[in-house]
Amino acid sequence: MVKMPQVMLSVEMVGAIDPQFDPGIQKAITKVKSKLGEQGRVVVRASGTEPIIRVMVESEDRHTAVEMANSLADSVRASTTT
Repeated sequence: MVKMPQVMLSVEMVGAIDPQFDPGIQKAITKVKSKLGEQGRVVVRASGTEPIIRVMVESEDRHTAVEMANSLADSVRASTTT
């Protein structure tokens, strides 16, 4: 297994939201996965113990991982405020 830079962010939720069923979040995840291709990994999930959404992105390039994680976190924030 090849280790890659990993970025993990926690986004506070406003109300209850399940990222697996939110169309805006799913669209953002699909976009990031498409950009990363086989060169990275994405996980977006609700915490089981806190009112937050966890965003994790791995990429061969740390800058790309940070950029993609921040982009996903922005999409999560946008979905939790609508």
